[in-house]
Amino acid sequence: MTPFVRGKGKLNRLDAGISQWLPAVPPNTPLMERWKKSFYVVETAIGNPAQWTLVLEQPVAPFQKTLYDQYSRKLTLLFLTLIVTLVLAEYLSRKIIGKLRQLRTLTHELPFRLALDDTEIEWPESGIKEANHLVNNFRQMATTLSQQFNETRQVNETLEIRVHERTAELDAANAALTAEVAERRQAEDALRKSEALYHSLVETSQDLIWQCDGEGRYTYLNLAWEQILGYELHEMLGKKFSEFEFAGNATRDLAIFSSLMQGDPVDRYESVYIGKSGNEIHLVFNALFVTDEHGEITGASGTAYDITLRKQMEKELMDNAELLLEQHDALLTTQEMLRVQIDEYKAVQAQLLDAKTAAEAANTTKSRFLATMSHEIRTPMNGVIGMIELLQHTELTREQFEYAESAKKSGVNLVRLLNDILDLSKIEADRLELETADFDLQPVIADTINLLSLHAREKGVKLVSLMDSDVPTALRGDAGRLRQIVTNLVGNAIKFTSSGTVTLQIRKDSEDEQLTTLRFLVSDSGIGIAADKLEHIFAPFIQADSSTTRRFGGTGLGLAICKKLTEMMGGEIGVESAEGVGSTFWFTVVMEKRFNAPSLDGRGVGVGEVGINIDSGTFPPTLTLPRKGGGDSLSNADEIRILLAEDEPNAQMILPKLLKNYGYLVDVAGNGKEAVQALQNNDYALVLMDCMMPEINGYEATVIIRDPASDVRNHDIPVIALTGNAMKQDCDYCITAGMDDHLPKPLNLNELLAKLEKWRKL
Repeated sequence: MTPFVRGKGKLNRLDAGISQWLPAVPPNTPLMERWKKSFYVVETAIGNPAQWTLVLEQPVAPFQKTLYDQYSRKLTLLFLTLIVTLVLAEYLSRKIIGKLRQLRTLTHELPFRLALDDTEIEWPESGIKEANHLVNNFRQMATTLSQQFNETRQVNETLEIRVHERTAELDAANAALTAEVAERRQAEDALRKSEALYHSLVETSQDLIWQCDGEGRYTYLNLAWEQILGYELHEMLGKKFSEFEFAGNATRDLAIFSSLMQGDPVDRYESVYIGKSGNEIHLVFNALFVTDEHGEITGASGTAYDITLRKQMEKELMDNAELLLEQHDALLTTQEMLRVQIDEYKAVQAQLLDAKTAAEAANTTKSRFLATMSHEIRTPMNGVIGMIELLQHTELTREQFEYAESAKKSGVNLVRLLNDILDLSKIEADRLELETADFDLQPVIADTINLLSLHAREKGVKLVSLMDSDVPTALRGDAGRLRQIVTNLVGNAIKFTSSGTVTLQIRKDSEDEQLTTLRFLVSDSGIGIAADKLEHIFAPFIQADSSTTRRFGGTGLGLAICKKLTEMMGGEIGVESAEGVGSTFWFTVVMEKRFNAPSLDGRGVGVGEVGINIDSGTFPPTLTLPRKGGGDSLSNADEIRILLAEDEPNAQMILPKLLKNYGYLVDVAGNGKEAVQALQNNDYALVLMDCMMPEINGYEATVIIRDPASDVRNHDIPVIALTGNAMKQDCDYCITAGMDDHLPKPLNLNELLAKLEKWRKL
């Protein structure tokens, strides 16, 4: 026990009865060293009667040692505990980290296994609740991802189809949008055109068109206002209509306008305006109110037309009313006179009607007479010409042959005269009809020139045909009438030309997509025509000189017929001539053009850019007739049997003999009844059927032949009509009756042979 000795120091009171004495130490002494040298002091009072104080001193060093010992033991225990804890932590961390590493590996491989649709995944189990929660979360996530992968795979599998469908939908939508845009553009174009048309109609309208606001100020006026009132439009626009009205009408016009602004339309309201020159202009107005998008009336628009002239006429009529009244009595007197004249006129009209009826009857009688005469003349002429042709097939001297040829030409001229008379009669009666058929111009002209070349050669006249290269040849129209005109004009030129040249030129006047106008010129170096005769050259029965008829022959009908035919074909005809020099007849015709038709080479038909040149030295001076055995024609036939139905004895004798030379065996029936009986008993290649026969005529016989119930062997046998009536309606009637073709009398041998060749091959 260290004696209680206190040196220098400091006593610090810590609590009630407890203090700490700290010794004084040199400066810079560590605090711990001073604390080790200090001690705690506890003072306690003892006893009541005597106040004793118990002072306890406890040095810090022993206490510190005890504390250090306790600290050492606790630190040792703590260290051991730390080591055990670290070992357990290492074990637990390794176990937990192993599961986490396994989980990390699974989660790393999870996308690939899900992509391969591998759903058999072994998830690690852990004794740690939180780790199991984490594994369960990853398991759920993997399940969800697997479902998403499957859905994505399915989506990818159907994506191409969906893209194709969507593309198709987009294409359809684009097409619809394109169509809609096109329709909208069309609608906009139509709207612009409609607006332009509306503006044009409004601006060019002779009626006054106007529009004003609710106060009567003009907001629009068309150009007609300038013409009628004399004001420029800018002088009127923006001003009230009352500024241009007649002052006496202002109140009434204002009332009408107010009524219009209340919704009452204006119909034919008359008003008077004052023109710029001060003249009164009477106008009739029609107006309707104009509304905005809310239905509020904002103005008016309408039309007006000028009745000033009518008003002036009404005034004149009123001024003349008294004069009319004065004349009324005179008119009553005149009326009675007119009544008498009307009665006389009616009587004359009745007489004219009777005369018209008689004229029509006479015209009908004339037509029947011409038809009868045509038949009665053609039938014997058929025999005459046929006999002459038979005669020419016999052994004749040259002189006898020329006599026969002269007789034949006379017969042909007589038939031509008959045709001219019939044509002129039909033209005058307006009964001539043009045919419309496809034809080629080149062969038509070539055939016509070839037919006329013999006459030209006999007269020593050079015949030339020229056609421009730009003339269209594939045409549609009446080739027969065109040939008739050309034949007439070229024939006349040859007839009136003693020597020299006759030239036919064909040119194109004009054309469009459908039609072409052709010009034909026939020039000769003949006798020419006097200037004072040209005016009447195309009149019927007129020739330039009466001596011409005696010298050259002819009736004067040809040119009149040509004039009528050219007019019917949409053209005209004319002549230029100088007496003693020559003439040029020209005519134009309008023809339809044919498209996609094979074109003919001019060299193939003898007519082209250089034309056909025929002179007197081209043909031998003998008449050549077709003979059996020559060429690719009917002459190669071996006894082809045909039936001739004809009641005229000459024809019954002539035709069989003529046709026998060309390989045809002809049976004859005297009427239609005999023809039907012959067809019931025999087989024939075709039938030549006269139309006018006793008992049963040709038409009735053809109907029986075509009747399937009849006993003829061949109901489809070709039937060619032989008719003395050359009118178109007669030919049409033949076709209607069932006949296949027709030939006019007198028969032309070449035409007959051509028809036989055509129908025997069908």
